[in-house]
Amino acid sequence: FDAPRLLAHVYLFEIDEFLKKRTAGCFVRWVDDITFAVDSKQEGKRLLRDVDALLQLRGLRLNSGKTAILSKEEARRYFHSRPNEFLDRIKIQIDKALEKNLSTRQISKRLRSSFDSFRKKEPYGHYDKILKRYVSTFGRINDPYALKYCVSRFIADPGFRETALRYYNQIGPHSTIISALSEFLISEDVLDDASICQIARCLTLLEVSPRSRAFKQLGQLGVELSKARYLRRSYFYFIASLWILSKYGNQSQLRQVLQDTEDLWSKSEFLSRQVAASSVKFRKVRDFNWISVKIKKHGFQSAGNVLLWLGKLQDYHVNIPSDIVLYCTNGNNVSPYSIQRFLITFRVATSRSLPRKKRIEFIDRVLKYVRDPHYIRVLERLKR
Repeated sequence: FDAPRLLAHVYLFEIDEFLKKRTAGCFVRWVDDITFAVDSKQEGKRLLRDVDALLQLRGLRLNSGKTAILSKEEARRYFHSRPNEFLDRIKIQIDKALEKNLSTRQISKRLRSSFDSFRKKEPYGHYDKILKRYVSTFGRINDPYALKYCVSRFIADPGFRETALRYYNQIGPHSTIISALSEFLISEDVLDDASICQIARCLTLLEVSPRSRAFKQLGQLGVELSKARYLRRSYFYFIASLWILSKYGNQSQLRQVLQDTEDLWSKSEFLSRQVAASSVKFRKVRDFNWISVKIKKHGFQSAGNVLLWLGKLQDYHVNIPSDIVLYCTNGNNVSPYSIQRFLITFRVATSRSLPRKKRIEFIDRVLKYVRDPHYIRVLERLKR
């Protein structure tokens, strides 16, 4: 859970139980957005009054500006029942097709037609939520049809960005995605730190071929984001730079960035921890020791603890602990593999304390759950 959702669950679980009893389960809550069905307008008013009273015990109130009682006909229009029902049917068809490894071409054709028709409707009620659902459905079948639409909305609508970024990672490393996100990051349109981190995370989750031009361009982007003109706007550009360079950059690029920005990260415990985590990129002992000495010199205990823990990852002499193996195998799931997870995997896989046979067994086990061509290439090389 992210923080808002977690807080909503902590504060509103009593509301869930209350509504479950009063509506016989005919309610839905998404974070702090609650919808319930009743038999009459008077019953709706009574229930709203009681919900508000219960919320006040928690120091909360209903937002009257966003609270409405709708008739059946108004509700069908407000919630866009027909498109929702269509997407429900499409979801079932996709589930069956994916389970049986069947083509989704015809599903895609119907989905595209419905999406184009819905976009022409007047924005009302849950219009944006339905659009997000269309985009997510395109993502499930790796259909890039909504790509142009997502790029056009990305800058102007911050509330749409999470859906767009998830979609980008689902459909893969299209050049349009990489160009659009790179241009956005270096533009004046980035107004919040969360967007910087979300975009950097999306870029590092893209499964880009290490032999492609895009891979090199992303490495150059990592260097660019470490420049003073960005760091003056937000130090989160430095974090984005580290993440991107940890995947797409080379060791010399990362070393140069750490040298050029030492005056920044050496004064921040948080940033020093990020530097310590990225130090895994330095495979040679002398390079790893170079940054370790600098980190320890600045005296931040938590950053030193990261280095200590990274050292322990190479101290296994017989077996790798099961929790470390589970983490490195992505929870035994084939899904996007984060750069943070790969750095830990790389650290364990380069240990000289483990017998070679054990290391190769570990790498082979991890490779079952990795799709990223760069990570596969690196891990295969470590087996030689």
